[in-house]
Amino acid sequence: MTTLATPPAPIAGAAAPDPLYRALFDAHPDPTFTLDRDGRLLEVNRAFAAFVGEEADALQGRPLGEMLDGDDARAALRQAVVRAARGATPSWQAEFRGPDDSVALAFVSLAPVVADGAVLALHGVARDVTVYRVMEEQLHARVFVDPLTGLPNRTRFHERIERALRGGAPARVAVLTVDLDDFRLVNDGLGRAAGDALLREVADRLRRATRGGDLVARLGGDEFAVLLDGLAAPADATIVVGRIFAALDAPVHVDGHAVRVSASVGVAHAEADATASALLRHADLAVYTAKAHGKARHVVYDPAMQSAARDRLELANDLRAALAAETVDAAYQPIVDLASGAVVKVEALARWTHPARGAISPAVFIPLAEEMGLIESLGALMLRRACALAAERRAAGRHLG
Repeated sequence: MTTLATPPAPIAGAAAPDPLYRALFDAHPDPTFTLDRDGRLLEVNRAFAAFVGEEADALQGRPLGEMLDGDDARAALRQAVVRAARGATPSWQAEFRGPDDSVALAFVSLAPVVADGAVLALHGVARDVTVYRVMEEQLHARVFVDPLTGLPNRTRFHERIERALRGGAPARVAVLTVDLDDFRLVNDGLGRAAGDALLREVADRLRRATRGGDLVARLGGDEFAVLLDGLAAPADATIVVGRIFAALDAPVHVDGHAVRVSASVGVAHAEADATASALLRHADLAVYTAKAHGKARHVVYDPAMQSAARDRLELANDLRAALAAETVDAAYQPIVDLASGAVVKVEALARWTHPARGAISPAVFIPLAEEMGLIESLGALMLRRACALAAERRAAGRHLG
């Protein structure tokens, strides 16, 4: 066990410490020490010797700065010693370096030892707070890092966009939203574990495909994003998009299966008054447009997309209301037996006449119903109308055809 070194000669002008003080000093659970006015160790307790990983005898007379990690830490110590020698009680955080190159964080306090109005020495306590730094790092990881891929998450990505925009050159900033196409098929066909493995591989490929200063993040699900800062020209963003497509071209081997993956990419360039939220929203609109036009392509945001998105939202709300009020009608398409020429069946087709916009094409509102999760409600309404027609004609003694 490390023992307290033989005490040096008493501090000039100060009474020798009594045995009770010595026992309390040595038994103090926090690393405790005494410095002279030049910052050299006069005595240390067992906790301090254990903290720095050396024998107490070997520490006496050595500058405390030798145990600190980095020039900044030593400069802070020198400033604190000067202040304490003038009667102040400074406190600060310092990193201590152990003999095995480990680094521990301590909250250090100094207080002057005064006798007859003169500062004779400095008494210090270094409270080990390394565990709190570890907890802070773990909390940081939970708040800012995606646990599956190790990439920054949406919160961190948003902060980094704001920082880039504050850099004073928004014209050199762009955001790419990378959304995998038909990723759900992997989860449904191979299971979530395979889907997670695919996402990790995509994350690695995006890291390799982007430039050294670019930030790749996972926003959630199968959606990734890239922050481009320092673009020489807007066209440089398209070059990065090309590298991303090339990186995703090779199949990903998951659980013995070669999975082909493609992505739709939305590109949004920052303007003078851009915000992180607006830039992400614009990139999302662009990637939505890319998916609507066939996927596996990239689209650059245009302001016209904003009004189109608002128009689509209004139409979606109106469709939901129309289904609730059952104002979507059915048109009946006869199915004819070619041999006899007789109508043998009819097909019920959904037709929607909007009160303000007039007839809406099924090519517009049926995909919208699928996207909103309303397709089953629409199908059920058509079935009810068809059944009602069949019952009506049967009551009249006529076949459906």
